[in-house]
Amino acid sequence: DDGKAVDAPDKRVLKSFIHGLFDGRHGRGSIYVFAAGNGKSVDNCNYDGYANGMFALTVGAIDEDGQVPNYVEPCAAQLICAYSSNSNRKIVTTELG
Repeated sequence: DDGKAVDAPDKRVLKSFIHGLFDGRHGRGSIYVFAAGNGKSVDNCNYDGYANGMFALTVGAIDEDGQVPNYVEPCAAQLICAYSSNSNRKIVTTELG
């Protein structure tokens, strides 16, 4: 996606997602997780038909200081946020030590 045009899964992919939701994991249903994106100012996950789909759990990033990393793109579809990197560190986790 380019952050300007709405992009959506084609009919075959959408059919596969729906099949997974109802029949995946031996009938328990599948969970689809997508990254909100790394496009910052040139992209927007609201135009991404995968991250913005009704079948998706969309994850964004936050750095160790509680700030938005410089690569995160805007995204109203984002449901959760997880620790990630920033300009000072390559990766941040919740593990101490």
